Amino acid sequence: MRITTPPADRPPGFRLEMAVFLAVVAFTYASITRGLVDGNTWSRMGPVFAVVERGALDIDPVVAARSTDDWARAGGHHYSNKAPGPALIAIPFYFVQHRVQRALGI
Repeated sequence: MRITTPPADRPPGFRLEMAVFLAVVAFTYASITRGLVDGNTWSRMGPVFAVVERGALDIDPVVAARSTDDWARAGGHHYSNKAPGPALIAIPFYFVQHRVQRALGI
């Protein structure tokens, strides 16, 4: 095995930093890609889908499909009973994905 020095355009700790970065990305990906398999996940993603696809905050279609039991009812509508932070962060990303998929006919 031959040890080489990193190219001049890369800092000395580049490989370690890249390895740590890839490990964090892999861990994050593995922890959030369970899919929409339980009510907790649907209750968190319901507001994201509602805002982007319908321009609304209620998750009535999700509750009607019996995908979640995690909801609160107010004014005749069902809303997620989860903290809104993760949904607010996800909305711009899903908006872009949704638009791209519509443009491609997917």
